[in-house]
Formats: sequence, structure tokens, C-alpha cells
Amino acid sequence: MKNIEKLGLVLATILLAVLLSLLLAWPIVWLWNFAVAPTFEGVHEITFWQAYCLSLLVSILFRREIKVNNK
Repeated sequence: MKNIEKLGLVLATILLAVLLSLLLAWPIVWLWNFAVAPTFEGVHEITFWQAYCLSLLVSILFRREIKVNNK
């Protein structure tokens, strides 16, 4: 593979990861605004970007590691 092809593949992968993470933030917005905000007094609806940051924070804090022992 040429270097330009490799660079294009890397950039496409990064773009896909960013788009996928943005897409996955929408359920957090909906769940928070539908379930949490009306339930508790003083809890406000959140924006898309707040939900995006919340999803990143949760993915960092609750990352799961799967270890496979092949013996």
C-alpha cells in the first residue's frame, strides 16, 4: 500500500469513529431529557454536547477489559 492510501485509510477511520461517537450521544440526550429531568426537581435538560461529553466520561470511567487466555 502506498503511504497516501494508508493516510486516507487512517483519516477515514478517524472520521468514522468521530461520526459514530456523535451518533451514539443522541440516545443519552433523549434518555436524560425524557427520564431524568422530569423525575427530579432541579435537574435540567441537557444539550447534545453535554450528552456527548457525558458519554465520553462514562466510556472512560467504566471501560471494560476482556482478557483471553489461550493455553
